[in-house]
Amino acid sequence: MKTLFVLLCLTFFCSFSQAQVPKSEDSLRTFLQTKPKDTLYIWAMRPYALKLIYGKANYKAGDSIANEIKTLSEKLNYGRGIYFHYLIKAIIATNQSKYAESLVDFKKCLESVEKYKLNYVLRVASLNNISLANSNLGNNDEAMKYALKAIEIQEKYIFTYW
Repeated sequence: MKTLFVLLCLTFFCSFSQAQVPKSEDSLRTFLQTKPKDTLYIWAMRPYALKLIYGKANYKAGDSIANEIKTLSEKLNYGRGIYFHYLIKAIIATNQSKYAESLVDFKKCLESVEKYKLNYVLRVASLNNISLANSNLGNNDEAMKYALKAIEIQEKYIFTYW
C-alpha cells in the first residue's frame, strides 16, 4: 500500500513539474519552440511577451505574440488566453502613452472575464486597470467609479472566504 502511495505521489509530482512554465527569457523561448501549442503554451507566451515589452521595449514583438495568443486561444476556446491578449495589448498601449487605446483594451479584458466566467481576481485587476487608464486620461469620476467597483468585489470575496 505504501509503495502504491509513493508511486502515485511521484507520478503526480513528475507530471506537475513538467507543467511548469520557465521564468527566464531564454528558457521561455526554448519552451515555446519545443512544446505543443496548448493552454500551457499560452501561459508561457504571456510572460515571454512581458519580458520583451518591459525588458527590451520590443512592442512589435509583444504585439505579435499577443495576436498569436488570441488566435490560438480562439481555436482552443481558452478564455484566459483571450484575456491575456487584451492585457498585453493594453500594456503596450499604456507604455506608449496611448491611454485611450489602453482603456479600450482593458475594457475588453473585463468583457473576457465576464464572458468566460474567469476568476474574480482577474475581474478586480481589470476594474483596477480601467480605473488607472481613466485616471491617465483625466477622467477622475470614471476612475473612481471603477476603483470602487474593484474594492467592492474584493471586500465581498475577502469577507466570504476568510
